[in-house]
Amino acid sequence: MAAAKRRLLARAAAQGHATTDDAGLEVRVNGRTLRARIDGRVWRVRLPVGARLVRLVSRVWQPTQMKPDANDPRALGVAIARLWLDRNEVHLDDPVLSLGWHAREQAWRWTNGDAALVVAGAKELAFEVAMSGIYWREDKRNAARIA
Repeated sequence: MAAAKRRLLARAAAQGHATTDDAGLEVRVNGRTLRARIDGRVWRVRLPVGARLVRLVSRVWQPTQMKPDANDPRALGVAIARLWLDRNEVHLDDPVLSLGWHAREQAWRWTNGDAALVVAGAKELAFEVAMSGIYWREDKRNAARIA
């Protein structure tokens, strides 16, 4: 099976399909992308007054499709190691992490590419990206981003 996956990935590359490790991560509130200050793996975002729900939106990958020896079929966005609201750490199994989150693993929690976080009046969101994946690089002329 791994050999067949390697051949398929090589064929896709030969046909011009490219991959990237850039998750294309965006922080969105009410359909608007917010500007983040990024320091290494830590992102900080000032939230608009009255923000109730934040979405972490990114490209998605499936390990089973992108790594020949992998058998994980989940659609993964980015892995978040730590998260803070107004400088107070939020545990990765906290209920404020609502839709779009996979089960917590030992040191991080993966999003599914469109993860919601209830912020209920917080002024700042900060989070640490533990890792990203191997994503297909879409042709911008044909790509339709989820709003």
